[in-house]
Amino acid sequence: MRSDAPADAPADAQTHAPGVQPDAPADAGSRKKRGSTRTALPAEWEPSAEAKGEAERIGADLAAEVRKFRNTVRSKQTMSADWDASFMLWLDRGAEYTARQ
Repeated sequence: MRSDAPADAPADAQTHAPGVQPDAPADAGSRKKRGSTRTALPAEWEPSAEAKGEAERIGADLAAEVRKFRNTVRSKQTMSADWDASFMLWLDRGAEYTARQ
């Protein structure tokens, strides 16, 4: 029996200081950040004004990029905590790809 466990606790019991949680299992979503709920792309999603401005700044065809983005994330069943950030990353990568060509 552990010396910090109560005398009447089972031999494998573990106790923790008040307010301290036991370590989570290694497979308990260790990559996921607290408070970041990832969701599928909502059917009504539209890029923000900031994303639209970014598309204009880099000279992207906004309608075509939105269509390609939606089709790609749906076909891959992509989940995201921030769809606008994901779209702006899509635009950035597209601009980098175009610059390399």
